[in-house]
Amino acid sequence: MQDARVRFFSVILLSIAAFTGYAGSALAFLWWLLFSERRRSLPELKFFAGIIAMISAISLLMYMQGLNGPEYFVKMAVILLIAFYAWSEFVPGEFLNIMVWLFGSRYGFELGMIAELSLENIRRISYDISKARMALKIKYEKQKIKNIIPVAGNITIQAVRRSYEQAGILAMRGYSHGGSLRPSFKTSGKDIAAMLFSAGFFSISILLGIF
Repeated sequence: MQDARVRFFSVILLSIAAFTGYAGSALAFLWWLLFSERRRSLPELKFFAGIIAMISAISLLMYMQGLNGPEYFVKMAVILLIAFYAWSEFVPGEFLNIMVWLFGSRYGFELGMIAELSLENIRRISYDISKARMALKIKYEKQKIKNIIPVAGNITIQAVRRSYEQAGILAMRGYSHGGSLRPSFKTSGKDIAAMLFSAGFFSISILLGIF
């Protein structure tokens, strides 16, 4: 999918659709099957299995308390699939383009820049975690709590330091607000089909949720 706007709005519509119930979740899952890279859009197996296990545990606790645990599991599982798809397709600079397209060169530029810096920090944290895990394997140390806590603390400190440095660079360059950017997007036939399907599935989910 080339058009970041289509992906952005499709993710929002499908996430809302999944929250409406089983039907909305099924339609959102169908969209994921049709328009995502499927297995390629998912994270590594251990991470994905860990999140599914956590959702399963929460669903079981809800079920034991008389709540609708199975529906919660289905909703969250589908929303996670959509979120992983969006993350795998993200290209740096897309949010800046989308926000400027939506809100203009002043407020849109600021919102887009905040989003871009935040996502870049998340990617750096993910990279730091993978390097830390590799270092533990090289040292033949198991990933125990006593080893993870100092690593997590160091990664957090590095993330805060990077944010401080980024803010300092912007201040030194005299940035106050807004910016100049002409958003550009490429729309393919697949993008149009994806948007139509997501809008249609969203409308059907809302109607089924009401009636």
